[in-house]
Amino acid sequence: MKTEVAKHYRKHATDTMELKYDVLVNGQNFVYSLTFSSTMELIEESLFKRLNNKDNIIYVANRCDLEFGRSMVLVKDLPYIMQMHREHFGKHTLLSILAYIQFENKEVAFKSTLNDFVHYIAHIRVSVEGQYTQEEFFNFWYDCDVDVFGGITNAHLRVFLEHTQPVLNDFIRSIFPLVEEVHYEFHPIKPDVWKYQLKTLKRTSLGVVDVPVDELPSGLTQVLRISVSLLDLLVGNTLIYDQFDLKLHQSPVLNIIENIMPRLSGQSIFALDSLDTMNRLEPASIYVTNIDDLNFSVKAIEEIAPTQPNHNIRNRYEQGTYGKPVRARATTIYAYIDKYRNTVMEIYKRANY
Repeated sequence: MKTEVAKHYRKHATDTMELKYDVLVNGQNFVYSLTFSSTMELIEESLFKRLNNKDNIIYVANRCDLEFGRSMVLVKDLPYIMQMHREHFGKHTLLSILAYIQFENKEVAFKSTLNDFVHYIAHIRVSVEGQYTQEEFFNFWYDCDVDVFGGITNAHLRVFLEHTQPVLNDFIRSIFPLVEEVHYEFHPIKPDVWKYQLKTLKRTSLGVVDVPVDELPSGLTQVLRISVSLLDLLVGNTLIYDQFDLKLHQSPVLNIIENIMPRLSGQSIFALDSLDTMNRLEPASIYVTNIDDLNFSVKAIEEIAPTQPNHNIRNRYEQGTYGKPVRARATTIYAYIDKYRNTVMEIYKRANY
């Protein structure tokens, strides 16, 4: 998060930067904010519940102090929470500290208002292409990740992985019919800890073979990565996924969206690059991003221009109905290409290629 803040600071800036989020959970409106110094250090964090246009404090935290709203935590638990805050604030947000406490210390209890928000945030799964090692599905708030291909597991995660196998097999074979089976192998390391690895068996002219992970097709690899997060949606968690259709043809993308997603109860937000998919989605669920100079906006297409039954959404996007598509001007790019070609030819000539 500090790295993201650093990207958006102007050079020689001296003002603080505040990130503010409005979050709706179970009909409750929360306002979560983080304030960073000009050196990108976290200096204050707060969470309020907005009711009748009034912000009611849940907590306000900085490096030296922590204040909770009335009855948010029990008096007996406050010293332990304060200790965790003093030890970890700045390296971790208080929100992630509370999430850790909630799941690791069952004797600590929060008021339902705070508990609902912490539980919601702790179960959000976020996948951002290339941001984490091996493109893991990473949970920003709880500092945990799940790699579908292998890693280290405890008893709880092992049960989860074992029970995903029937769903995972049916899911994968519906998109890649030559896959015979996918399953997990577990090898004990110490009591209640195993090393696990995903095995993919594929039918070939030579029979069924075990395909190493680094030799799997890019599309199958992407679908396997997606599968863990989709299964997490079964229990109502929220998934935010950037470049969801990366390395996938339209057919498996539509299969996931049309046949699998309706069975999942969690909220999902997908960023898609393929315009061909737009006409197969419910217009009310489509949002477009626009960049005007330094102003970035995200709007529902129905808010910009309501869709009629005879409308082709892709064509309307291309025509600029939802905002001007970013394109290089033909006359400019042609000139650049011609100039670049002349430079390359000159270099080839000098080097006697």
